[in-house]
Amino acid sequence: MEVVYESGSINDMIKLLEKDLERHEEIKSLSRVPEPSRGRRYRQVLLQTFSSIGSLIASVVIEFKNGLIRRYVFLGKVMPKGNSTSFIDMPFYAEGYIYETIGGDAKFRIFSPVIYPTAKEVFLIVKSIGDKFRLSDLEVHLEKITETLDYDFL
Repeated sequence: MEVVYESGSINDMIKLLEKDLERHEEIKSLSRVPEPSRGRRYRQVLLQTFSSIGSLIASVVIEFKNGLIRRYVFLGKVMPKGNSTSFIDMPFYAEGYIYETIGGDAKFRIFSPVIYPTAKEVFLIVKSIGDKFRLSDLEVHLEKITETLDYDFL
């Protein structure tokens, strides 16, 4: 496995994820870990976990039609400060990496950590990425549906 220490921060990793999610025509499948139960949104699962323990781990897995699989992994925790009892108002330390494989090759790309002024900022990013994930996931599913339609039958 090749290990690469990227020059960019987790913010750059987030931009890469957003670009990958826009490439829906090249995506074979998408998933998240932890996977939310039916009727729940991923951001709700993350916020509930975060609110109870002050940390989170989240990942998005994108499998491309060319065989490339990218696993975006985000790790974060609050940095307790002051008299606040709400984790959402505390500074948030975030780090992340991308683990990608294609064929027999693997690459582990590590990004520099970032400290956000508040966890609230992080959850605004989660919301934005969640919206892009949902749109891309719908596009991938629509493409699969149209591929299976029997036009000769119509």
